[in-house]
Amino acid sequence: MNALVVLLALAPVQFEGDATFESLRKAAQESRIADADMPQRMGFFARQLLGRPYVGWTLERSETDEFCYVSLDRLDCVTFMETVLGLARLRWNSRAVVDANRLVDTIEFTRYRGGEVDGYLSRLHYTSDWIYDNARKGVVKDISKSLPGAERFSKKINFMSENSGLYRQLKANPELVSMLKRQEQALTAREKWFVPKSAVAKAEQYLQTGDIVALTDAREGMDCAHVGLIIVEKGVPHFVHASSIQKETVFDVRLGEFLGKSHTGIMVARPY
Repeated sequence: MNALVVLLALAPVQFEGDATFESLRKAAQESRIADADMPQRMGFFARQLLGRPYVGWTLERSETDEFCYVSLDRLDCVTFMETVLGLARLRWNSRAVVDANRLVDTIEFTRYRGGEVDGYLSRLHYTSDWIYDNARKGVVKDISKSLPGAERFSKKINFMSENSGLYRQLKANPELVSMLKRQEQALTAREKWFVPKSAVAKAEQYLQTGDIVALTDAREGMDCAHVGLIIVEKGVPHFVHASSIQKETVFDVRLGEFLGKSHTGIMVARPY
């Protein structure tokens, strides 16, 4: 076996779901989704991915090497949101440039700080950090502050560093924890806004299809517990997400009805 074959055999698999991608390509071309605006594209691809199996921790591929992994066939709440956004951002009017590699590149740009992979801590683990970084990159607009009833989100964020044993990369590389703590301190100090649960019913009418909604978490040290998308149907904003309970991506009840005891409110980002 020559050196090139060895390297290829050892190279990490970055993409899974070729058949699904081809199905999405066909559906996108037949529907002329390239001519639609961003809310329509987000809603279209969210619906295309309904019923996909929920599988948690799919990004934890290696204890030592961080790389952008994308699967269209098994999703968790974050990767469902990232994948729909990535698909919506592709140029579907040009077959020559729309392929799985381009999707991986597009998702990598949103998943990592500054759009580049540089180790485990370059991944945007906290959702409020993801919103901030992608607003800076021009991918989304954080509209949380503009919604009625919005308040400052002043919670201390340190769940990962305080529970590093739950994360295989941190457990295997304890030297990363001190750097993570500095990231968490910066995130805590940054101005953030959310809509408390009591005000969500009033704020719902301002949401549109394609909005990314993060559910803020009651647990100490954590910013957000779950993330999904909005699809407005007959004037009602439904929550579309990858459900760990239903074990698949689902079109669920209206957002205000979905919030549970562990949720304190919402943060909202609107894709451009």
